Amino acid sequence: MEALAGPRRRTGGASHCRRHLPTGDAQQPQDQRHHHRRRRARRHRRRARHVAGDGGLRLFLTRRRYRPQLAMAVLIPSLTQLTGINAIGFYLPVLLRSIGMGESASLLSTILLVIISSASTFVSMLAADRFGRRTLLLAGGVQMLAAEVLIGAVMAAKLGDEGDLSKPYAAALLVLVGVCSTGFGWSWGPLSWLVPSEIFPLEVRSAGQSVTVASGFVFTILVAQFFLAMLCRMKAALFFFFAGWIAAMTAFVYFLLPETKGLPIEHIDKVWAEHWFWRRVIGVDEAQASEKL
Repeated sequence: MEALAGPRRRTGGASHCRRHLPTGDAQQPQDQRHHHRRRRARRHRRRARHVAGDGGLRLFLTRRRYRPQLAMAVLIPSLTQLTGINAIGFYLPVLLRSIGMGESASLLSTILLVIISSASTFVSMLAADRFGRRTLLLAGGVQMLAAEVLIGAVMAAKLGDEGDLSKPYAAALLVLVGVCSTGFGWSWGPLSWLVPSEIFPLEVRSAGQSVTVASGFVFTILVAQFFLAMLCRMKAALFFFFAGWIAAMTAFVYFLLPETKGLPIEHIDKVWAEHWFWRRVIGVDEAQASEKL
């Protein structure tokens, strides 16, 4: 009897283990997902090698399927320079001198802007993956828009030709400057670098990043070149000019920029192919091909 009991116990233990092992039907969908993921990764690597050998920059600039990424590579860094953050940095020494900070106002204003912008950047680091890139860009755009409209209104109404401004209004402008700088620091400042790094497929990633950096430098030079002439001619109206650009870039994000939070780089083509506007830009054939990836 003991000899018979031993095998039964071993057989029962084996049956118990088999009951807890995944069956073929339960394992099959997971295996298929892994298989499709590996195939998709290999397909993207092959396409990246082909594009790299055929001139990634040329294809990025000429191929229809990359037009959404090309538009973003040019517009995001360009619009970032049109937020007016440089104009605020220029006006801040005048505001600080009007409330009695003396000759060191220029240095203090620069330090103040750097501290505020740097501190607000940590908000973006903590919130970008929680709330999404679009949410931060939209909220930051609204914050900067309101601040610049108020700055322009106060300066147009209260700032004389000689730069005289009462201390209460100067203090209010200083607060508005901080609000605008903070809005830039936790939204368009860091995200203008983060978002472009997430929207390019692997095969044109290097070319796309190069175009992004080049566009940013070009518009930085243009704004620096023409800012003083515009300031002398437009005065406080310059802030309304920049506010108009902020309104345009906020609408641009709302209608044309898809969310990239948590999106694998292998799926970025599908995002553009499913977008209501960019689907028509890249064409039906390219959109259908991207959806199959």
